[in-house]
Amino acid sequence: MRLNRGTIGLFVALVAVLVTALFIGNQQATAPTEPTSTPDPSSGALFPDLAVDTVARVELREPSGGSFVELARLDATNWSIEGTGATMGRVPDNIVIESNVGQLTGLEYTARFESDQLADFGLTTPAYVLFVETGTGEAYTLYIGNRTPTNPRYYAVVEPGIAAPTVVTEATADTTGIAADVTPEATSEPTLPDPFFAMPNTRTGTFTLSGTKTIAVIPQTVITALSGWLFTPPYAAPTPTPLPSPTPEVTPELTPEVTIEATVESTADAGS
Repeated sequence: MRLNRGTIGLFVALVAVLVTALFIGNQQATAPTEPTSTPDPSSGALFPDLAVDTVARVELREPSGGSFVELARLDATNWSIEGTGATMGRVPDNIVIESNVGQLTGLEYTARFESDQLADFGLTTPAYVLFVETGTGEAYTLYIGNRTPTNPRYYAVVEPGIAAPTVVTEATADTTGIAADVTPEATSEPTLPDPFFAMPNTRTGTFTLSGTKTIAVIPQTVITALSGWLFTPPYAAPTPTPLPSPTPEVTPELTPEVTIEATVESTADAGS
């Protein structure tokens, strides 16, 4: 059987295609595989080991002015409030406090990175410092810096433990009501400043950060709510005092004797 030129050309072309496909497949099989890098997660829990029902105390400070608000858990459902804007005799709004503490413990960062340029993010001297303590021994300090330029978020650094102020502002009689000439007794061991030392209406002191830190970008909702509580704490609406019921006027009942006497008197008055 003789093949014409067209059939021979088609056969040669098919063979060439098969050879090329086999060559390419063999090259791909023998080529080294490039390693796949696993990126760090772009979001995650800011306090991964913190649960709302274990939080015993939350305090937010504004170091520049010394204002603060401190929420302390009394029991499973009740809180107390101390702070610059605290009012004696008011009842805390426990539902609002519990809700915001729950949002705080559930905070998630949307980005996280390492940097030693803390001043660029307002973290050299943070605008706010937040302390969280649990009843089981855990403690955290959250340093809050500038807002991000685009999204409504904050730059923040979280570290374990309760930080003490780097510089403690001396109390004066004008700001704290404590006599300025009172000198504490000298002790053999130096005493560290207590970050929860209660001075009337203020807790002064400067907090600073330095070195390379892990900076997290966090939502501003909870921080905005807590900062608003510095001067307007979350109190329940006062229960209105009911007005006393008006006392009805008592009209004396007229008896027959009284009626006869009144008639006689009116008749005598008319005759005169």
